[in-house]
Amino acid sequence: GFTSGHAENLRNEVSAPSSRIDVVLYRNGNGLLTTQSATLVGGDPAQRTAAGVWPSDHLGVLATIRLGNPKFLP
Repeated sequence: GFTSGHAENLRNEVSAPSSRIDVVLYRNGNGLLTTQSATLVGGDPAQRTAAGVWPSDHLGVLATIRLGNPKFLP
């Protein structure tokens, strides 16, 4: 999803990102890593400061990656 696009002063009322800048990258050469989930964080209006400013100019990307393919584990 899109992760960037807050107003320059970070005071926009609604989080409406319009471009993708932030990503999670990993190399999965032999199948030992599997992505369990990925979600955007920081777009909830309740997370704005008391002054109504977003805490960052980007949303965060939170990913859960599992290490170890069950067929290779004891």
